[in-house]
Amino acid sequence: MKGMKLNIFLIALFLPGVCFSQNSNDCIDCNVSVVEEKENKVSIRQQSLNYVQKCSKKKSPDGFVVVDKDWSALCKKEGQVYIPEHTFYKIKNTDQGKIKIQGKIYLKTIDSKGLALGREKKDFLIQKTKNCQKEMNQYWNRYGIILDFDYLPVNDRPNGNNAFKGDLANTLTIINGGGVSNSRTFYYEGLNQEVTLPQGQKIPGGPGQTCLKKCEEASRLTFFSAIGMGKSACYDFCTAPRDREYCLMMLHEFGHRLSLEDEYANDLCPDRFVSQENNPYSVMAIPYVGFFDVPEIVPGISYDSNLLDFYPRHLKKILGDFCQD
Repeated sequence: MKGMKLNIFLIALFLPGVCFSQNSNDCIDCNVSVVEEKENKVSIRQQSLNYVQKCSKKKSPDGFVVVDKDWSALCKKEGQVYIPEHTFYKIKNTDQGKIKIQGKIYLKTIDSKGLALGREKKDFLIQKTKNCQKEMNQYWNRYGIILDFDYLPVNDRPNGNNAFKGDLANTLTIINGGGVSNSRTFYYEGLNQEVTLPQGQKIPGGPGQTCLKKCEEASRLTFFSAIGMGKSACYDFCTAPRDREYCLMMLHEFGHRLSLEDEYANDLCPDRFVSQENNPYSVMAIPYVGFFDVPEIVPGISYDSNLLDFYPRHLKKILGDFCQD
């Protein structure tokens, strides 16, 4: 065990400037971007918090509403092309001036070829997905919102006459492989294709894939490969950035489960609303700015939760049926 720690430490020496700590203060060699526009963030968050507190105050402590509705996102005005969705969740007031959003999410787990996973791997992926709720709440708690969802195996979903449209809408597939996630399909291994950030920088893959590539390159150039420091060791070494990427992806995609639309530019959907905000960026526009800094690939972009926010318009759309404003 001691030898493994030493080898991992030595590998880190061959990855200069890459930060794997969740605390940027621990990263001496990281080129951490310092966001100066603090007043803008405070204003945005305060507006959202004020909205939630005002809504909570005018409702009884045990007040609630179930949101169960079809909705669609505009794609093209010509031809009236919309992307259909369905939302199903419960909004519940608390006696602490906060609002809970509750529901059940049913998880189907498969490998990259579409085959069923064994029990151990299945439980592993479900637990990783559950763990992301804590990180997502680091964002939502800013505005007085608490996500309180249960994450269950798809076999626990009601079937037949007991099945609801909302249960089907809240059924997600987790793939144990790399790819581009969407509102219904999550890839645990992260992005496997190029992504362009708002500043124009291009990432050939997500943090998980980039970490693996750098680690494997380092192991080939050193004596590590000769002592068994191959892909499996790099896989373990890159767990932190991969999990962080997975939760950032989930933060964005879960927004669709709460009736939020994409806000990034897409040639296939020329008429959708495109967020132009920056510092902070809209979670529904560009969650990728939450990646940690990868020198020479995404210079100046650090993993910083302050770079991302949900805006007041997002809160109003999610809570509108409850707050009735």
